Amino acid sequence: MVKCYLCKINDADATNSHIITFALIKEAINLTGYKERDYEVTFIIPNSNIPKLYAGHSVIPEKLEKILENNATKKIIEKYNPLSRDHIFCISCEKAIGKIESLFIDKVYNKLIKQSFDKVLKDSRENGIFELSEFNSKLTKLLAYSLFFRTSLIKLSNVTLKFEIHENIRTLMLSIFDKDQKTIEININKLKQENFIFPLIVIYLDTDSKDETGQNIVIQNKSETLYFIWANRMIFQLFQKESHIQSSLQNFYGLNQIVPDKDYNTSANRGNSICILSNDNRAKLVKSALSFLVEENMQNAKMLLKKAFNKLFRRNPTFKETNAFLYNYSRLCCMNKIVIIINLSFFI
Repeated sequence: MVKCYLCKINDADATNSHIITFALIKEAINLTGYKERDYEVTFIIPNSNIPKLYAGHSVIPEKLEKILENNATKKIIEKYNPLSRDHIFCISCEKAIGKIESLFIDKVYNKLIKQSFDKVLKDSRENGIFELSEFNSKLTKLLAYSLFFRTSLIKLSNVTLKFEIHENIRTLMLSIFDKDQKTIEININKLKQENFIFPLIVIYLDTDSKDETGQNIVIQNKSETLYFIWANRMIFQLFQKESHIQSSLQNFYGLNQIVPDKDYNTSANRGNSICILSNDNRAKLVKSALSFLVEENMQNAKMLLKKAFNKLFRRNPTFKETNAFLYNYSRLCCMNKIVIIINLSFFI
């Protein structure tokens, strides 16, 4: 058996390790009304392939029939969960990661969901500024670092961290791990802000209306100088160094038009806070992201259709044939509450 990719000592005997914290994305990937694992219904939309569907073991066949609507689409069913892996961590490291996740959900994420904080400042674009305590700041950084570390391990969307970033995060995580959660909390407190050398911008998508559009988006992405994860209601941006925050191209779906970076850089020598994106700004971001993703995938779908027609019929598809294909393709890609978009790796 291979060794754990985190400690590099123990056998990687943990199974069903979630690559992105399940509590963050369960609303996006689970059937409505279910919070447990194995109720995932996940569409994977890659850049150069037909969408595939993964369904958890507890999803009954009748429900799948309703989702797929016809027998032809059964050919796209994926056997393995795209957001979990076996044998990348040892059980000990897996449990330690789980303790970090539980702490973050309890001390930070649940407060954002319930809006249970005394007051929220406003930035220049009417977004909230959720100031973090020193402990919660470190905790948030560890959680974000772990997400980028895990997605890099499995090359989600073909995105990998540079070796020096990967090793720094791995060493930092190991320095606080312990079997006892109280000891982990003590170890986190002992860390200095200077231990977190890669700046982060963390964003929470507030939803204060009945409009839940965009809450089922999960994307891994990157540009030349930053890494990007959109996990349902949370967005994490990881920069390689301080100077990249102002100099790098960060226009992910128009995000830099609605989030002033200077207010949210969680580096060692600046403020530590989470941007609570206002509902109006969240709607703008979601619309921009979905428009971009639809256009990106439609272009790829057209290319696939053209290749198939040339191979099978030695001609290009007609305008009518193309439109019919794109109509059915878009229906599959836009089913409410069960669509997760991943594997869209591109350079801005």
